[in-house]
Amino acid sequence: MTRLEGVAAGVLFEQIQVRAGRALGADQFYISPGDTPELTTGKQGFNSFISNTRVEAGKYLNPRTFLGVQLYNNYPGLRLEYRASKGWLYTAYTQPQALLRPPTLDAQLSYPTQSYGALIIRQWRF
Repeated sequence: MTRLEGVAAGVLFEQIQVRAGRALGADQFYISPGDTPELTTGKQGFNSFISNTRVEAGKYLNPRTFLGVQLYNNYPGLRLEYRASKGWLYTAYTQPQALLRPPTLDAQLSYPTQSYGALIIRQWRF
């Protein structure tokens, strides 16, 4: 992909993000390229590009709780955040990923997996 194509794709995805986020009523809506780009052309290349695109939408359930849903490589992921008093932020998530198999002279294939995590963050204000 040339630099000009990359810039054009970025502008296109930004416009799609804004319009789709508004249409869905989402507080956050992101579209980003996946971890393992496929180098194919034609209809198969377009389908591969779409399935390897990460889409995430999220909504605040109340002023302290956020729920995000993600789709990548036809696998779902979730993110739940809770902002407690005194600057504490609790986050738990599951995120789909595509990992590459060991390199060979054949096609470079990937396989899907899930990652799980939790964060506890304390923010101070001065």
